[in-house]
Amino acid sequence: MICAIGGDGTILHAAIPAIRTGKPLFGINMGHRGYLCAFHRNELPALDEQRLSALVSSPRTLLGFSWHGEERFAVNDIIIAKGEFGTTVTVSAQDGKNALGHWQGDGMIVATPTGSSGYNASAGGPLLTPDCGCFVLNPLCPVEHNGNAIIYPDVHTLSLRAKTRDAQPDAQVYVDGTLLGPLEHALSLHRYERTLTLLIRA
Repeated sequence: MICAIGGDGTILHAAIPAIRTGKPLFGINMGHRGYLCAFHRNELPALDEQRLSALVSSPRTLLGFSWHGEERFAVNDIIIAKGEFGTTVTVSAQDGKNALGHWQGDGMIVATPTGSSGYNASAGGPLLTPDCGCFVLNPLCPVEHNGNAIIYPDVHTLSLRAKTRDAQPDAQVYVDGTLLGPLEHALSLHRYERTLTLLIRA
């Protein structure tokens, strides 16, 4: 197994080797929130083999996408955000050949069940159980009154595009809180072929 000592951000970084090697991951929270961590730092003195063996596996689905020809994944969410404060970006979503709609505002969150309790929840989105087999599409501060979040099956592939006003900065793509860069073409999102196994308390 892999142990991440830190907080939720440390868990997200440790998820990369955990997914690539197929090893389960558990966290010891040294920070404040630590929602994804199995233990708190105050429990370290009592942490023994018995308590570790009582942890259970919780498989987590991931968002897969291609970025400049490289296949990548997100544990929590992928965010398309406007490039500059005071402007807006229009994000359109398509499920196969079916258009889901377009939203003008601050951007769009696409969250996994694991990430649904993070930025998605702060933006008024629904909470998903880890085993629901869904992702959530949540517009950020839409200008029109069509800003309801959409829950869609993770067997579907979404295509997202972003359009800014003339001469405005390009929309930016963030993955698990890390800036990747401007969204220059359509971003295709799907369920990643691997899963993350988190060790949690029963």
